[in-house]
Amino acid sequence: MAINKPFKNILRNILDDLLDKYQSQHEVDLRELRTSDTSAIAERRILVTHAVGEAWEQFSTSHQDLIIKTLRKLGLTLSVDGSCDEELSVKGINSSFLQIGDWSRDHTQEDRQIDPDQGQELEDEEDLGTEFVDWV
Repeated sequence: MAINKPFKNILRNILDDLLDKYQSQHEVDLRELRTSDTSAIAERRILVTHAVGEAWEQFSTSHQDLIIKTLRKLGLTLSVDGSCDEELSVKGINSSFLQIGDWSRDHTQEDRQIDPDQGQELEDEEDLGTEFVDWV
């Protein structure tokens, strides 16, 4: 799922239009800035912010299905009960290598390790209770 390329194309077109309008109105080219010209840098930041907002508005309207499909594949809109975990896809990692854990399981008792010589709990180097997906 490629969201970046179509979004950047829309953003580039909108930003070019805004920069052209600004240049014709103010006779200043914000494409060629000097680091000492802080007011022009600020103006360009404002234009970029407006361009990103407008680009997202256009993109989210015209590519709604792509956004939904991508968010599902990333797992961001999957049900937290684990019923759709098979839909999770991580680029470059074979899905059979993903082990999806039970986020609701209480790791505090199960993951404790006891030192057999000392009879004391070993200190964990990592917090296993926060790890939901592991790559084998």
